[in-house]
Amino acid sequence: MLHQRFDLTATGYMTTYILDDSDQIQLGRRRPVALICPGGAYLRTSDQEAEQVALRFTTLGCHAAILRYSCGDDILRDAEPGALPRPFAEIGLALALLRERAGEWRIDPDRVIVNGYSAGGHLCAMACTRSADIAKAIGKRPEDVKPNAAVLGYPCIDLEADMLFCDIEAFSVGEIDREDPIRTVYPLFRPAFRVIDGEPKMDFRQAMLRVMFGSDVPSRDALRAYSPHLLVNRDTPPAFVWTTANDDLVPADNAMKYVYALWHNRVPCEFHMFGEGHHGLSLADETVADSPGMVNPEVARWFELAKSWMKRNGMIP
Repeated sequence: MLHQRFDLTATGYMTTYILDDSDQIQLGRRRPVALICPGGAYLRTSDQEAEQVALRFTTLGCHAAILRYSCGDDILRDAEPGALPRPFAEIGLALALLRERAGEWRIDPDRVIVNGYSAGGHLCAMACTRSADIAKAIGKRPEDVKPNAAVLGYPCIDLEADMLFCDIEAFSVGEIDREDPIRTVYPLFRPAFRVIDGEPKMDFRQAMLRVMFGSDVPSRDALRAYSPHLLVNRDTPPAFVWTTANDDLVPADNAMKYVYALWHNRVPCEFHMFGEGHHGLSLADETVADSPGMVNPEVARWFELAKSWMKRNGMIP
């Protein structure tokens, strides 16, 4: 396996999991590739939605890669006014690199899949709906950066819509200091800290808007330009989308809005909304869980469902 890091910008990079060639398994065979985009509210990229997911895709006979896109203050660092935030350029650079090295790495350039979660799902949906803008920003052709299919888990889609406030316990290091609660919040998440009605809470929507746009109150036009459900057309790549009905951070209607837009434009799609499950479940099994509550056998079925969908749509063998 070619396990290698490729720097895309000063703060964003891609790590590959390119399967070895073998004369026992169709020597020279061109394989699909899945580009994994972890979530993290554009404040970080989550490990739970990274390497274990990439390795799971390799069990399907796919190559895989993980995009660690720029987050937090790095998103707009040194950006010109109106420039594309770094993560969107970086996903374009990653997709273009996978296609540029398709011959060397035995990648099928017509079976390039993006797989994203939460904010990473938003990033993937943007690559599917604004590929021409991304390509122009990085000096590539639209066909170099446009995915062939998307697999999205609990994606953040509608930037005009509210997200739910969270308790700070899951984002704190050690016991919470009730006198100064932000002091115990993990530093990466401090931009999301708020006091709501006298209670410490996490407001990930406002934190995400600040790092993406440099403002807590970006214009309506800016929000709509980065809300993928409003950008879908008949040329948008097909998608498999899943979420949970009681997602405790990104409401399920985000996924539903993207699916409806695909359906309305007659783009092939499949949608699953599981009844119960926390936000950020990833594979929903022991390989990625950080607590017992993040193991959910019912939700974990999504990967096999996605496998069947990808096979039916010719994305995997």
